[in-house]
Amino acid sequence: MRRDRTRGIETYFGDARESSNSNRFALAALGPVDDPEIGIQADATPSEHVKGWTRYQIKIDAHDLKFQSGENYSASFQISMTFYSNAWEQSVTSDDPAELHLTPERYQAALRDGIDAAFERATPAGMNKARIIVRDLATGAVGSLTIPLSTPALPPDTPQSPEATSASRERVRH
Repeated sequence: MRRDRTRGIETYFGDARESSNSNRFALAALGPVDDPEIGIQADATPSEHVKGWTRYQIKIDAHDLKFQSGENYSASFQISMTFYSNAWEQSVTSDDPAELHLTPERYQAALRDGIDAAFERATPAGMNKARIIVRDLATGAVGSLTIPLSTPALPPDTPQSPEATSASRERVRH
């Protein structure tokens, strides 16, 4: 491996599945291509609530997450974002883990239909692409998907109101 000075991560020129969990996450977030290990579908539309924010609708393939079975089915994962400009400048965010606890019926529905997640987030100034990264916290598996953004970013000097900050609500369901 060699050190990539532009990103501060080790560049790995082999099968990403053989790299460490931290390198896998770094490659999914900052690497040149998306990681398909966890299936993700996503759509981004301008927020109806806050100017300059984007609403993300994400569907995660439940087959790609490790569920613990028992009376219910449980899994935990984390969704992070990397924003890119046309010059490939980047801004990375990280979120708290999501915990799923599904009844057997809802687990079967998740396997059939996927796991839906929706949230709104500010678009950093100058960014016009978003990479969504999903990490299974049980296995370290990672998936990522880069999508274009149509929401104009707020200028860097625009203050955000407390109402805007509270609009970063997240919702995971299924």
